[in-house]
Amino acid sequence: MSRLTFRIMTIMFLPVMMTVHSYGASSSNLPANTTTNMPAKAEVRPEDLLWNSARECLKKAQYKDAHEKFVEFARQYRSDALFTEALYYQGLCQLRLGQDVQALSLWDQVLKQEMQKKPKSRAWQLAMEQLTIWYGRKSREEDQEKALKQLLAEFPTNPLTVRLHIQAAAEKLKGSDYAAALAFYRAVEGQLTDPDKKNLELAATITTKGAKNPRDLLEAAKENLEKNEVELAISLYQAFLKKNTSSPLAAEAKTKLGWCFYLKRDYDKAEKLCKEVIKAGPSTSHWVGKSRWYLIVLAAGPQGKVSKAIELCDAQAKAFDGDRLAEQALFIKAWLYWTQKEWAKGKTAFDELLAKYPARGAHPPVKKYISDCENGMSAKTESGK
Repeated sequence: MSRLTFRIMTIMFLPVMMTVHSYGASSSNLPANTTTNMPAKAEVRPEDLLWNSARECLKKAQYKDAHEKFVEFARQYRSDALFTEALYYQGLCQLRLGQDVQALSLWDQVLKQEMQKKPKSRAWQLAMEQLTIWYGRKSREEDQEKALKQLLAEFPTNPLTVRLHIQAAAEKLKGSDYAAALAFYRAVEGQLTDPDKKNLELAATITTKGAKNPRDLLEAAKENLEKNEVELAISLYQAFLKKNTSSPLAAEAKTKLGWCFYLKRDYDKAEKLCKEVIKAGPSTSHWVGKSRWYLIVLAAGPQGKVSKAIELCDAQAKAFDGDRLAEQALFIKAWLYWTQKEWAKGKTAFDELLAKYPARGAHPPVKKYISDCENGMSAKTESGK
């Protein structure tokens, strides 16, 4: 065999020999798990098993069992990163079991454990959350305010801080403590949603205007109603009435609040308020007239009670003879007869309207309605022959 041929044969067989060698390599010389291609199994720590078991009991509302396991965890693993969280959950279990004093004591331990710590842990936040809620439920206002200030100092933009401030503000708003509500809202003003901003505006309006002059509060309500901010207007009218039930301005507030409820399609509340205004009188009061007008609109529209609406129109025309409210009522009465195709009654009602307010006869719609009534009467006469 020539030297050239030998070299060619060597080059051809060398890769094959290398492959055979690699296939025959001992698995003992390879990295761990290369033969099975499986990752090394992590060792499960006993503290993890205990913690997970305690959390599972808590999730299932097995508070007594969960409490015992969290106590055992804290006893065995004081140096674990979850130690303070175990204290927090012990307190939560105690609270669920009706042991408020023990719960507060455990949460106090959490706060003391982290007094000098920066930043505060999740356990600290959770404990502060529960304390804030508990203080609010028990009307411990100073303690609640103090807890919220601590949260704000440590986590000013944290969603938990914002949520707790909004909850506290909403509770104050319900209790008509508008100044306190305003303070809580303003503490997190930059993180408020649009509905919360409206509540802030409400609290600010009542605090700054209502306290000085009730008329200013009514004007603020009116402005919001004109801007179609009906919910805010309702809150302002209700706030006014809560403190000014016997005020001469109460009739105005009730009438407009009734209209707000009409706009919200809460017709029962609207009717109730307007009836209260009419009952309180006097019969010639402007707000009695407006309330009766809203009842006419309600009866003729959503309630579909045409006869009732016509009765109210007669009462309105009688109480406000010569006033625009009377003219309006007589026109609506005639128009309602027209809608029901009661042509004779419609013609009589339009004649009554024109006798008192002749200028109405020049209006093209009124001319058409009268013409329809006359034509309807004629057709009925012809059909009766």
